Amino acid sequence: MTQAQDPIEVLIVENKPNNLCSLAKMLQREENITVSILADGFDINAECSYQLIIVDQSLSRFDSLGFYHSLKENPKLKNTPVLLLCDLDSLAVLPLSLLSSNLDVLLLPVRKAELLMRVSSLLSLGILLKQKEEKALELDCCKQHRLDLHAQLIASEKSAALGRSVAGFSHELNTPLGLCVTAASYLAESSKQFSQSLSDKSLTTKSVQSYIDSVDETLAIILSSLNRSTEMVENFKLVAVDVSSEKKRSFVLHDYLKRVINSLTPALRKTKHCVEIIGDDLVVDSYPGALSQVITNIVMNAIIHAFEGKEQGTILIRVVHDGSNVHLNCSDNGLGMTTECLAKVFEAYYTTREGQGGSGLGTSIIYKLVTETLQGQISCSSELGVGTMFTITIPVYLAPEPASPANSN
Repeated sequence: MTQAQDPIEVLIVENKPNNLCSLAKMLQREENITVSILADGFDINAECSYQLIIVDQSLSRFDSLGFYHSLKENPKLKNTPVLLLCDLDSLAVLPLSLLSSNLDVLLLPVRKAELLMRVSSLLSLGILLKQKEEKALELDCCKQHRLDLHAQLIASEKSAALGRSVAGFSHELNTPLGLCVTAASYLAESSKQFSQSLSDKSLTTKSVQSYIDSVDETLAIILSSLNRSTEMVENFKLVAVDVSSEKKRSFVLHDYLKRVINSLTPALRKTKHCVEIIGDDLVVDSYPGALSQVITNIVMNAIIHAFEGKEQGTILIRVVHDGSNVHLNCSDNGLGMTTECLAKVFEAYYTTREGQGGSGLGTSIIYKLVTETLQGQISCSSELGVGTMFTITIPVYLAPEPASPANSN
């Protein structure tokens, strides 16, 4: 038998003294084997870690089936190999449910050589089962860690996208607010000159009319710039709140898509690319924040990848209402993708910009949001030199979320 550094614990369940003594002597002559004897299997110590359990099936008062099931319910012993000792009569009535990968049968009377061979085989099996269990636990931990890491990366990517939107929004907001400051400064200077002329009694009808016209023009510029700023703030606030809150609500699809595209103006203004929204208009009851992130990722993906090296490109979002569903066909006339890239387009961490700032999570996040949050479907088609199209199908009205017990109470 294979020697081990730690002693091997073997439990013998038997109620015949002669059999007990003979079995114990056979096993105890082997190195590193410690034998424990138990007359009633249901009194087994659950804290002990046995490497092998030998049970006499021929015991008249012993329920081996119940004992074996009790082992399976014990976390420390459920994978422990079991050797059943039985005669031909007991073997004939042995329940098939007892047969498993970690159970073996040895016919009585017991021969030492055969007993030691079976014990050695089952001990080796026990080691393999234990290693398998440890590997399974390790694999489960790795899977959970990967899921947690993926969730953290998605949250990080989401925060980064919102951060980029904030930076672009603040830059865009500087333009109308800057005009307001310039116009107000000019108006203050004009009023100062008008007040001076009034004090000097040098005002003329022409100068008064010129001042009035100047005030009207300046106020028109200020009001126009403030209205533009208010519109920008409302658009950004609506999209940003939707992205961060993840709440379901009703919204007009075309109007909301325009707001999302308006929030991307800082990125689009640096290029000559344009985004067009056409098709049916309808009210959708869904998660606008998730939809906003999907459209944002598709548009930014086109700007970064599809239009790389291209001066001017067009992104077309076509809305098609189809009964209880709505289809969003987001196409571009960019570079297109190879067959290999298209096959991996929704895989997490797959990117064609390795080492250039690409996380490989853009389209993976799109797929997760569409299929899970929006409860829809998404597919992608592409042709080199022609362009790429993402086809998104989502329900017009999402089913209400099931109420938690606390809410129902």
